[in-house]
Amino acid sequence: MRTKLIAAFLFITILVVAIISGFIFFYSEVSFQEYLEAKQTNRVVQWLAFFENYYVEYGGFDELELLMPNEFVRGNPQQNRPSMGQQRGSGKDRILIQSERKEQVLIADQERVVLFDSDGVELGKLVDEREFNKGYPIVVDEEKVGMLLLRDPIISTVNSLEEQFVKSMNQAIVYASLVTVFFACLVGFLLSKQISKRLLLLREGVRLVTEKNYSHRLSIDSRDEIGDLAKAFNEMVSKIQYDEKVKNQLITDVAHELRTPLTTLRGKLEMMQNSSEVIDQKEILILNDEVLRLSKLINDLQDVSMLQDNRLPMNMAIVSVHSVLEHVTSLFSWELDEKEINLKMNLQATEDEIIGDRNRLIQVFINLISNGIRYLDKDEKNIVINSYNKDETIVVEIADNGKGIDEDNAGIVFERFYRGDPSRARSSGGTGLGLAIVKGIIEAHQGSVHVTSTVDEGTVFSISFRAVRQSGKV
Repeated sequence: MRTKLIAAFLFITILVVAIISGFIFFYSEVSFQEYLEAKQTNRVVQWLAFFENYYVEYGGFDELELLMPNEFVRGNPQQNRPSMGQQRGSGKDRILIQSERKEQVLIADQERVVLFDSDGVELGKLVDEREFNKGYPIVVDEEKVGMLLLRDPIISTVNSLEEQFVKSMNQAIVYASLVTVFFACLVGFLLSKQISKRLLLLREGVRLVTEKNYSHRLSIDSRDEIGDLAKAFNEMVSKIQYDEKVKNQLITDVAHELRTPLTTLRGKLEMMQNSSEVIDQKEILILNDEVLRLSKLINDLQDVSMLQDNRLPMNMAIVSVHSVLEHVTSLFSWELDEKEINLKMNLQATEDEIIGDRNRLIQVFINLISNGIRYLDKDEKNIVINSYNKDETIVVEIADNGKGIDEDNAGIVFERFYRGDPSRARSSGGTGLGLAIVKGIIEAHQGSVHVTSTVDEGTVFSISFRAVRQSGKV
């Protein structure tokens, strides 16, 4: 990993340096050439102006050769500009000179014959045709009267200087690149060391998790992607640890729940098998109760499993919550009378229709009401059912004045196999799955449920559903 990071970092650095160096080299060369071309063009313009003025003033280039090489101001056409009062000739009447640079200036006619040579060595000779075609025409009154040719020995010097400049720049770029690559390798090494160290910690954490060591946590506090990854890893391990604990607890609870009725069934059946007496009908009813309890436990487990995987079938339609509540309470009428329980309903919601599964809603309210009945332990036993609208929802509250739930257990009442009183719940047929099923069904209806309770005063379960405005009821 570290080698790959360093290699990638080095590759990117070299690529960037190469691009920047190429850009600098190209831009410098182009700019230098533009500078030389601009300077050359400026000199051509000056020489053309000088010879055009000379031609206009003297009517031709007949005596232009009288300007001797040592008297011609090379490199400064302006100082060679003639005036009308000057005499052409030799000696004192010739133009004073001061040489700036050696530059061979030639004038050729249309036949390529040299009329003037600042060096005086090619007068009367023919100019090479290719060189002639590269010359600059001297135009007077829209008539081409000659061709200006410039031979600048300094160009070779300039080219040499350009080569030296380019060479120096290339050396500077190479040195700068080497320094950059060195520091890039150093930074890449330190950075890769830091990254790989944290990744190795992450790999070690993954290895421990695969060995089912869920107590290990990564201690990476950096505020970057690796830090976020470590935080997500720790959260994942915590979730796995919790799920593993729940799974083990579920297995234990299921085994315990199955063991009790199976033990009863086995004992009763062995007793009947060894007894010569006629089987009592009461014993058969006890065995039937245990079978029913086993069946309920298996059905509840199946519901919980399907709710967790969102596989519980739902037949959604428009349902009146009030109608469901009235139906459910009618099912408890005999038990309420027998146990002398007062049930009061205050159904004040004006919008009581929701999109839901009527049978599953009946299952929810049966679980909640039976749960309330199970834990009523006062002389005056009361269950109150309220409904009202809040914003766009219908809220149903099922309250009892039973023993209540302490603060520590209030947050776990909807977990599987929770029991406020385990021994009493088993004797009354509870599986500890009812509230978990209630929560799953309500959430499947896009609703919510929560509980508030005070010990020795009672418990209130509040359920809210999104209400719909429809005229029909199911």
